[in-house]
Amino acid sequence: MAQARRIAEKAYREICRRVPIACVDVVVACRGSFLLGLRAQSPARGRWFLPGGRILKGERLAWAASRKLADELGLRAAPSRFRFLAVDETMFQGPSQGGSKHTINVVFALRLARRPRLRLDLRQNSRARWFSAVEPGWHPYVRRALAAAGFKARRKRAK
Repeated sequence: MAQARRIAEKAYREICRRVPIACVDVVVACRGSFLLGLRAQSPARGRWFLPGGRILKGERLAWAASRKLADELGLRAAPSRFRFLAVDETMFQGPSQGGSKHTINVVFALRLARRPRLRLDLRQNSRARWFSAVEPGWHPYVRRALAAAGFKARRKRAK
């Protein structure tokens, strides 16, 4: 695959204004828990989200998932280790989300035998954390992806 070039910011904003963006996201799972990043940039800044992002032109889906995990978390995994889960979408509106954005997301799962040492790209996620249950306040897309991977929502406490 030829190396895709980055799109200038102004051109990318115009593309986002007009068409959905193709993305991959990954549910990284290990021994009954899953990994989320606290987003450092729009959209979804300040929210727990799956690692992932844009697919480059000419890039196979599993290769994009592998690249995004390496970029965001310093986590290396061969494309053959990713298992397809679902196709979904997100839609973010307004200036607080960096403008209107519509993504078509191919969701993969990656199962690990042990928790890896992470090397975060702090421009993308300010923190990463392992969770064992899905929180009701998380973005609906994140909850759907985690459900597709077999993770259940946290039970409400009895009063």
